[in-house]
Amino acid sequence: MPRYYVNSMANFMIQGGMVSFTLQDQAVATQGGQARPLPPEDVASVVMREADFAQLVGFFNQHMAAYESQTGRRLGASAEAPPAPSAPPASQPRPAREPMKIRPRAS
Repeated sequence: MPRYYVNSMANFMIQGGMVSFTLQDQAVATQGGQARPLPPEDVASVVMREADFAQLVGFFNQHMAAYESQTGRRLGASAEAPPAPSAPPASQPRPAREPMKIRPRAS
């Protein structure tokens, strides 16, 4: 499978139980010593069921939390950024903004 660089997303929509979005690559060209963005190029158009999208978001959240725990910083933050907050103890209730957990389907 070919690999493409993706650095932007467009056309995100949830409608009728379906989620769709376009992954894009927006390159930058240098002209006269100044960087200027080129028009974005579509890499992939993604369409999936809302339930599958929720599972994908849960998967990303799980791995994002593991990354932040291992590196001690938030995903996307520079190395000089303040450390990521530690997770609350299991005895405390989860904050309302924490992502929902996705359970695997029964076989």
